[in-house]
Amino acid sequence: YPRTVRHPSGEPLCVRLRAITGPSWNQDRRETLLHQADGVVFVADSQEDRRDANLEALVQMEHGLGKKVGERGCAPIVFQYTKRDLPGRMSVERMDAELNPRGAPRFTSVVRRGIDVFPTLTTCVGLVVARAKAAEAK
Repeated sequence: YPRTVRHPSGEPLCVRLRAITGPSWNQDRRETLLHQADGVVFVADSQEDRRDANLEALVQMEHGLGKKVGERGCAPIVFQYTKRDLPGRMSVERMDAELNPRGAPRFTSVVRRGIDVFPTLTTCVGLVVARAKAAEAK
């Protein structure tokens, strides 16, 4: 992560990024990483033929987090709908309805061109910081 992120107090933050991909045989590792996560970026492939894989990954993510997306106490989640430049993509409205019905922040991206990759990440980090500040205030 090449940029410096700062807590509102001015202190630098250490941001560790981990990609959780691969088949379900990697489920134990996935659950461990998700259980430790302070925030999650869920990257969904916009291609119609990846719909079922996206839904399966969402279920696995929720299982690993131990909560449904959007439930109180769940780590902040930001959705990124990628491959928006390719033909055969689902509409953003359909993806929202199927993956993000609670209206978490979401971005449409073209990773090969760097479109909306960094804003997705900074939004997630911002939500993590806001959550930490709220917990600190209690």
